[in-house]
Amino acid sequence: MRKFIFLFILFLSGWSQAQTFDDLLQNYVGSNKENYIQPLADLTTGAFNCGWNSTGKIDSGLYFRFGIIGSVGIVTNNLKTFTAKTEYPFEPETSVKAATIVGSNNPIEVKGVNGTSYLFQGGTNLALLPLAVPQLSVGGIFSSEVSVRFFAYDFGGDFGRLQLLGFAARHDIGHYLNIGDWFWNVGYAYQKLDGGNYFNLSTHYLSTQMGKTTKHWFYYGNLGYQNGKLDAHYKEDPDLGNREVTVHLKNDFPVVIGIGGGLKTGILRLNAAVNYAKAPFGEFGIQLQF
Repeated sequence: MRKFIFLFILFLSGWSQAQTFDDLLQNYVGSNKENYIQPLADLTTGAFNCGWNSTGKIDSGLYFRFGIIGSVGIVTNNLKTFTAKTEYPFEPETSVKAATIVGSNNPIEVKGVNGTSYLFQGGTNLALLPLAVPQLSVGGIFSSEVSVRFFAYDFGGDFGRLQLLGFAARHDIGHYLNIGDWFWNVGYAYQKLDGGNYFNLSTHYLSTQMGKTTKHWFYYGNLGYQNGKLDAHYKEDPDLGNREVTVHLKNDFPVVIGIGGGLKTGILRLNAAVNYAKAPFGEFGIQLQF
């Protein structure tokens, strides 16, 4: 069952190695562990905050909408390496450029005194981090919309239950300004992902979008501020004691900028967007509105 560790975050991303989360991180228990895992906090925060603005202008009549929102984080070079330092009692103290958890899977070996060596293990050689979540929205009352995301599955064993719960609210303040087909939305979103015994992610996202809606098309620009917290739990190498290790991380890049648009025809709603928050993120959605 341990092969499902970090499933929701990594299984679609091409991580097919027979590693558990413990196997991947067990050698990072000292001062290097935060920098090694940091890209996951940045990628998951950015990816989960995609897709809340999926229809442009909020319709004036009561409606219900349901569909799938997808996103993909692109692993750029700034996420693949970090400056790692050897730790006591290894001598001499040395700094090298080593792979992060999403970087190259090649380890880096540092030679020390008296024939000793220090090994920085590699990463997962990740290129993309795709996600897909179900989303239900209700709107049209007081120029506002409320959306909910939910997913849960109990894997049992040592992993336990994987659960995602998120909600968001949007309000069209542009209707106060009588700007016609143009819109100006403001919104807030919160999400919490519980990854069994191994990780927890929570995100807060404030955003605003300005754009235009026609009969069948819409487009907009997006500006947001996000805060994500990732707590990871794993065990060190059994040969070194098998102790529990906990890492607390926040996303490094809070500002989100992007552009997007979509199609509205009949009950079908399609949307796509590109955002940037330390790395590029793409989003896409297919939904039905009634």
